[in-house]
Amino acid sequence: MSDGSNRQSEILLEIADGVGTIMINRPDRRNSFTIDMLDPWHEAIEECRTNSDVRAVVLTGAGDEFFCGGGDTSKLGANVVVSPQIAKAEFEALHRIARGMRGLDKPSIAAVNGVASGAGMDMALHCDIRILATHARMSIPYLRFGLYPGNGAAYFLPRIVGTAKALELIWSGQPIDSDEALRLGLANKVAPSDSLRHEVAKFAQMLVNSPPLALKLIRRGVYQSTDQSLDATLELTSSNMAITRTSADHAEAIAAYTEKRTPVFRGE
Repeated sequence: MSDGSNRQSEILLEIADGVGTIMINRPDRRNSFTIDMLDPWHEAIEECRTNSDVRAVVLTGAGDEFFCGGGDTSKLGANVVVSPQIAKAEFEALHRIARGMRGLDKPSIAAVNGVASGAGMDMALHCDIRILATHARMSIPYLRFGLYPGNGAAYFLPRIVGTAKALELIWSGQPIDSDEALRLGLANKVAPSDSLRHEVAKFAQMLVNSPPLALKLIRRGVYQSTDQSLDATLELTSSNMAITRTSADHAEAIAAYTEKRTPVFRGE
């Protein structure tokens, strides 16, 4: 897999059929990431955000063993001494990934094809939904190593599973399998390992074929409502409903329904 310029990298981007697929490509290193990978990773997210051909984004790992094993441990630990200033700069670079995924304004899917551990689990949490292979495992063992969750877990995890369960998962650091992830709501779907990519592609195509304006506004509104009052959310609802009811997407959807045909959306 490569982007349109055939660039070979540890972060690969493929754009096809309206879907931008970002792949972490270090299977020999558990798909763990280094600081040097964060610039091309952020560039791939920005390409997906600004490219009108991309209507949905998939994040996954190369191979079938690891989605992302977190930060490369050869660059971490007590034997690697960094100043507070360097550590802060490194985490600012890392946090561009979380901010970039949330700021996409397009739906994102984590195709969790194997182990997602530590900051690698956080990377899956950055996405809107997660589809796990049956053999996938997720864990967040920061406390075991005397660390604060470094990639947004303290923000994303309680919003998905609730405060008490988030604290339990972070404090225990114990891996959970795909069935438990589904039960907790960490996984939206679980697919047989050999058909994960097919199931993700099918869901992504459903999003690509949806009315783009309403899709964007629904995603934006759901996230905004988590930090708003009911009154503020209803005000936003009124505005977004007025926008979508007068849109070309809505007119095309109604016409296609009446004429019993597949709608064709032009995008924004």
